[in-house]
Amino acid sequence: MSYTEDIWQNELICGCFNNPINCLIGCFCPAIALSLAKSRFDGSDFCFNCVCFSCSPLLVRNYIRQGYGISGRVGCGDCLTSAFCPHCVSTQLLNEIDTRGPKIVSVQNEQDGPFLAPERDYSCSGDMIDCCCVTMNLQLESAGLYSLLLAVPMWVAYGANVCQVKHMTRKLYGIGGNDCMDDCVKPTLCACNCCYIYKVLQKVRAEVHYRGNPPIFQKIQMVNTGHGPSVIQPQYIAVSNLPQTTNPSNFEIVREQKKV
Repeated sequence: MSYTEDIWQNELICGCFNNPINCLIGCFCPAIALSLAKSRFDGSDFCFNCVCFSCSPLLVRNYIRQGYGISGRVGCGDCLTSAFCPHCVSTQLLNEIDTRGPKIVSVQNEQDGPFLAPERDYSCSGDMIDCCCVTMNLQLESAGLYSLLLAVPMWVAYGANVCQVKHMTRKLYGIGGNDCMDDCVKPTLCACNCCYIYKVLQKVRAEVHYRGNPPIFQKIQMVNTGHGPSVIQPQYIAVSNLPQTTNPSNFEIVREQKKV
């Protein structure tokens, strides 16, 4: 489904009452509403989102806003509204997804959506000094990768953890896997294993370097036809539906034009 406007279809305050059920969930259980919104948006596991994203309204709102191509600012928009109106934010996200529909189709089978970066690029035996530095600055490394993936400032991504970084990498690039087991259970149980955590982060770094910017962040191609003003109509494509051979760094979505 495509929209001609890059604004919220449901207002933050008044739009809460567009769906009474969503309003009740957002009012009394904002963490549940936030997890449910992310699950509907990208098809991720609800239990995983309850554990890893239910207390991160800023990250989820920014993720969904950029996914739909909605204009706005991280500081004045996402940060302030998430800090002072978390109930309204959760309700707004639920209503917005009900209006626009899901954006990303999750890939469960890793064979259908594998990691493409060569394993030699993220082997923990390649650079022991780098391994030591990353493990000693784990939070900074996670924030840097999350900032690179979601195109957000470092101060926004500083609260991101390894589970969130790996999960967002899989979703944005259409990589298959189990949300709970691959993105939460294994990194948590192996948190004391420095080599495993380093390999996870290096795997994400190598994948970003290999693929380029995720295709969810679109490049706008403006065409001057010489026949007066026109309205740009964005076309949204599920990340998992893109061919695996597509190079996202060179990928452009040509937007249809409709004369006024």
